[in-house]
Amino acid sequence: MQPETTQAFRQIRNLRVISFSPAVRVALGTLSAVLNLPRATVADLLDRTPVLLPVPPGQDARRLRGFLMAMGLRVADCQPEIADCVDLCVQPASGAEMDTLVALLSPLVQSVVPMPDAALRDGLSLPDGLILPTLPVAVAERLSRRLRRVRHLSVLLSNSTDAVHDVFASETGLAGLSAHLRILGYHEDPQTGALAAGLDRHVAGHVMRRFPQARIIDRAFQRFDVVLARVNGPVSDDIADFLTSRTGWGRDRFDLVSPAMPLRIETGLLRASALRFRRDYAAIGLQTFLALSRPMPA
Repeated sequence: MQPETTQAFRQIRNLRVISFSPAVRVALGTLSAVLNLPRATVADLLDRTPVLLPVPPGQDARRLRGFLMAMGLRVADCQPEIADCVDLCVQPASGAEMDTLVALLSPLVQSVVPMPDAALRDGLSLPDGLILPTLPVAVAERLSRRLRRVRHLSVLLSNSTDAVHDVFASETGLAGLSAHLRILGYHEDPQTGALAAGLDRHVAGHVMRRFPQARIIDRAFQRFDVVLARVNGPVSDDIADFLTSRTGWGRDRFDLVSPAMPLRIETGLLRASALRFRRDYAAIGLQTFLALSRPMPA
């Protein structure tokens, strides 16, 4: 094999950016010049993260990677062995009968991943459901079609290479976790309450090995409840009618809503939907926060 065809010498034409800090917005001009792209194009690409950024001709991809990371972009390590794989997540509905589910799912799952029924049950009982990692796309899609025929079950897919993870912990947290995340350059996400946001697969694996009790979730598999914390001003008839239709509670309940007595108004939403609901509620004067749908592990 010629040296230029090996992994070490293979030309890198794109860098995979999975997330970025808010400070990057003020440096779009610099990024535009370095990437040799119009400023509007760079802004559009970042809005679609995770995304591939092209390496301009003549530039050293590894040096550019270091520059982008110094600017506040998270650039994932290239993992060609999983480039054509997906992760599959199976989440049972709340209150689903576990014995029935295990009996139905066992032959389907074991046709792809050998797994004893006890391990299948344990996986389904985890806060984020059963996750089958790095399956070939064709295999994962075939299995997901079969699983979606089963009632009381949600099946989600995530590109293994592009996966973006966030770190959550219980209210008491884990000793040293926050400090370690800060050392790695990660910070809290005020939108979701995550201790750290935007980890690539490599960093997520590192944190999981060091802090196995932390809850590290692929964004494609996250589910949130939207919780009402405050109503700005008096509760109007329109707002009361709207909240009653969403929750089934009477008007008197909404007058009592406060950060100390919040009210859950949406449940089990995927991350993008939960963030959109939160923005919509803010527009009509309802202050909300997000809470992970499933309880934190003990």
